[in-house]
Parts: sequence; C-alpha cells; structure tokens
Amino acid sequence: MAGKQFASSPGVTELRSSGLNAGSTTAFQQVSAGILGGTIGANRWTNVDDPYVQFLYAADSSAKNAAFQNIFRGLVDQKAPAGSGARNAWEYLQGTMRKIGLSSAKTTLGVPAPQDMTGLENVIRATIGSNATDPLAWLTAASMGYSGGKTIKQPDTTPQFNRQVQKALQLKDWGDAKNALYDTYYAAFGVPPTDDLVSKLETSWNSEMKAQTTAAVTQGKTTFKPVYDTTKPVYDKSKPVLTKGGKPKKDAKGNIVYQQKVDKDGNLMFAQKKNKAGVLQYESVYTATTTTEAEGFTAQEQEQFLADFLKSNFPQSNFTAENIGGAAKSIFDDLVNASKNNYAAVPSFDKISNVILSVIGSADENVAAEIIRKYKDDIRKETGKKFMSLAEDLAAGKDAKPIVQGLLTNVGNALETTIYEDDPLMKTILNFKDEKGNYRLPNDLELFNLVDNDPRVAYTSRKKNEAVDMAQTLRSRLQR
Repeated sequence: MAGKQFASSPGVTELRSSGLNAGSTTAFQQVSAGILGGTIGANRWTNVDDPYVQFLYAADSSAKNAAFQNIFRGLVDQKAPAGSGARNAWEYLQGTMRKIGLSSAKTTLGVPAPQDMTGLENVIRATIGSNATDPLAWLTAASMGYSGGKTIKQPDTTPQFNRQVQKALQLKDWGDAKNALYDTYYAAFGVPPTDDLVSKLETSWNSEMKAQTTAAVTQGKTTFKPVYDTTKPVYDKSKPVLTKGGKPKKDAKGNIVYQQKVDKDGNLMFAQKKNKAGVLQYESVYTATTTTEAEGFTAQEQEQFLADFLKSNFPQSNFTAENIGGAAKSIFDDLVNASKNNYAAVPSFDKISNVILSVIGSADENVAAEIIRKYKDDIRKETGKKFMSLAEDLAAGKDAKPIVQGLLTNVGNALETTIYEDDPLMKTILNFKDEKGNYRLPNDLELFNLVDNDPRVAYTSRKKNEAVDMAQTLRSRLQR
C-alpha cells in the first residue's frame, strides 16, 4: 500500500529489500555461526546500514572512500586481539591481510594504503560469502596456523572485543529522503510531487534530522569454540568394555576395547578437528550489545514523518474520482466495491477521500488495514439491517452479493423467471425468521416451501407436468 515503499540508500540497493525500515543499526551481526567446520546457517548480512556492507556496495569512489573512513575510524578505536602485538584492531586487520597476501601495501603499519582498501574489500566479500560474523573473525580464522611454511602456530583464542560508532538514522541525508518522497508520492497518487513540495519537504526533513540525530555505540566480543571431529571418538583407557563374564572385551586384532569418554554433562567426547597443516579448528562466536544516548530519528519515525507529509500535501487539484491514481486509486476502487458488493449506495468522493488519506497517512500497515476493515464492517453492518438473514455472515466479514446472487439464481431457476433482490419473495428469504424467532437463511426444505407457496410457481413447467401426471393417474384409475 502507499507510504510503505521508499527508495534505497545510494550504494546499497543490491541488499535493501524495501523501505526505510531496513532493520537493526548494529555495526556487526550478532548471531553466531561457524566459519570452520560448522553450518553456514541463515544469512546474517542483510543489514544495509552495516559499515562493511556500505563500503562494499558504495555507488562511487567518493562514497567508497567515505565508507572506508567510517570503518577505519571505528577499527582504530578497537582493541587488537590479545597477543597479536598490534596497537589496535586496524593494525591487526592490516597486518594480517599483508601477512597472508591479501594486501601488497608497504606503508608503515597503521597507515592505510590503496592496496589495503582493496584487500579489505576482498575480505568483506569472503566474510559475506562464508556468512562469517565479521571481517575480523574471518581474518582470524583464515590466518590460523599460517606461518609461510614455518612451524605451525596454533590460533589465539583469547576473546576479542570491538567497538563501532554510527548514526541511528536510516536515511543519512536529504538525498535519500527526496528519493523516498518521489517514489512514495507517485506510488500513492499516480503523479510526481511539485518542485514546491520537494522544497517544503527538504526544509522540514533537515530540521527534524538535525534535531534527532544521535550516536549509537556497539560493543562486541568474539570468542572461539572448538570444532570436533565426530569420526574420532576419545576413549578412556582406564575403563575397558567388559564382557558378560566381567573380563575386558577385545576386538578382532586382540586389542582391548575401551569406553568412550564423556564430558561433565554426559556428552560423548571426540577429538578436536585439525586442518591439513595440523592447525586446531575453531568456530568464532560473536555477541554484541548496542547503547545509544537517545533513540534518534528512528526508521519508524521516518516512515511516519513521510506518511504524514503525504497525507497533508495530497494533489488537491487532481484528487477526484476521475483523476485519482496510484495506490489511492486502488484504495478508492476497493472501498467503492465494498459498497456495491453489499447493496449499499456509493458515498460521495469527499467521504471516501478522507478514508483514503487516513490510510496513506498511516506508516503502520496494521493500522492502515484496520481503517479499511472498519469502513467495510460499517457498510456490512448497515446491510445486515436490510437483509437480516445475512447479519451473521456479514458480521463474519463476508459480502452480501455472492450470497444473494446464489439465492437469486436458485429461486429464478425454480420459478423459471428472472428474480431481483427487491422481489417480495426474496425480501422474505433475506429476512427469514425461524420458529424460535431467530433471523437466518432458510435451509433447503424451508426454501423449497417458500418458493412452492409463491403464486408464480403455478406457471412453471414443473407444476404443469405435475398437473398432467395427476390427471393421467386419475383417468387411469377411473377407467379400471
């Protein structure tokens, strides 16, 4: 419906599925899954406001440089993994990329080079492709045991912490809001907004954005969980498997068979996985918490801001039954059909336009749906006073027309003539009251009796045939 589909932010259209409500503003995903030996799990890289996603899908070099600056600023403010020797997370990331050949830069460690930016882009691609929690976790896993052919070094599994600061706004600037206005205005009314209207939105939008902008801080922690090889059980050499006679059981080669070890929780134990280089394998687990000084101009508030703007700035010169367009036309047709389907007079356009604008002016789809539902229920309620036999069905949300049309067809076939809803017999059927005084539709027998008592039934072929059959029967009996 109108007011729900907004334009995508520049540079991230590939991942944005719809609207301003793009999801959490956390810098990194908070769901754990394995890089090494674990299941890939559900895609965690759907947040278009993630700084890494914005850098990877930046629309042009200017946007890419700005996005890199945000990442660089955040990583410099993070601690490096314990034991890494780096002064901060950026130096750790930069040094690790250079060590494993993802960056050929030769600048002093800590100073970004173009090769480092290219390397980071490839790291992000691999991170998203493997559904890893974040580039730091992917690099840690990718570099585990790497020593350029030297002695194997097992990975540092000390918990790693990071910190990322970003704005709470989903739409960062006026350009995004303008695109959203063009898209939603045309979708709502079928005409583009005027230049004056765009200028009006720019002033009010920038004012609101400035008033509500606030910073959000995400504190994250990456830990490492061992990955086990279920094909390699760990046996307890002090606990042999015993035979019925109480002696240690032996295999075909004469070796004693031992019981498999269990952990403190009673789970069977297996050997930890190693890669071909002998490096122990771990699954990275990322958890994070986000704090803000205030909520800021939230996605929901932005949606409602634009919805209110649409409602109060509709195209009055073209907003008529003849010129209405876009989603407003769809809502209009739906409301008109609700009247026609319940034998109610179509109200004036002014009355319907107020309902349409109320729907468009709601950024909450549930609220908008409730406005339409109530409008239709009110129509059905009035129809239930006219066709009291249908009151129960109408209260349940059914339209009168399909029910009435079915009755008109059946009664018309029985009387062999065209019947309309204002026919006296139909009025009786549509206001049928049973012996208990309840209004309801007659059952098949009751309907047959109502039709059979109508004077017009005497002229039907059924009654004529019955009369002929009766006469023939009487004649045959008299001739005996």
